[in-house]
Amino acid sequence: MSGFKMYTISGRAIDPMNLKPEDIDIEDIAHATSMFCRYGGHVREFYSVAQHSVLLAGWVEANVKPELAPVALLHDASEGYVGDMIRPLKDLFPEYEEKVEKQAIEAVFKRFNLNLADLDLISEYDKGISIDEMRVLLPVVDPYLVNTYKPLNIEVRPWPPIIAKRNFLARFRRLFP
Repeated sequence: MSGFKMYTISGRAIDPMNLKPEDIDIEDIAHATSMFCRYGGHVREFYSVAQHSVLLAGWVEANVKPELAPVALLHDASEGYVGDMIRPLKDLFPEYEEKVEKQAIEAVFKRFNLNLADLDLISEYDKGISIDEMRVLLPVVDPYLVNTYKPLNIEVRPWPPIIAKRNFLARFRRLFP
């Protein structure tokens, strides 16, 4: 450990700058991501990272490939440990994405035996659901996204955190029997 400890909802003491697969707990991910709001909180009503992940996983399972649904569900799982940073800031701090976020998602994917290369396959759909979300939650939709990606046409109706956590864990248990 680097000396800094973060305590998770399960009571684990972890070093978020040096996550290991054995540090990863799905309850911690479900809880934290259900409490994190998308779009830096600049939404009409609370909409969690957990709900985003559940909706994307369901769409990928039904419309792309069922084998990719676990990747879609956990594509933002690193945020359960290192939080999120809005895109303009990530562009200013490339080390955050290259070292902190990457190392965290690697630990998550190793813990659940997922292939990191599959994240690239999910990226396009992640942008598509963002269009659907922005249309409901924000006063404006990013023109770059609209001109570059296709919306998935997912109905977005925000859930409270407790429901997002419950649905995230239910989806996880179904995808990881």
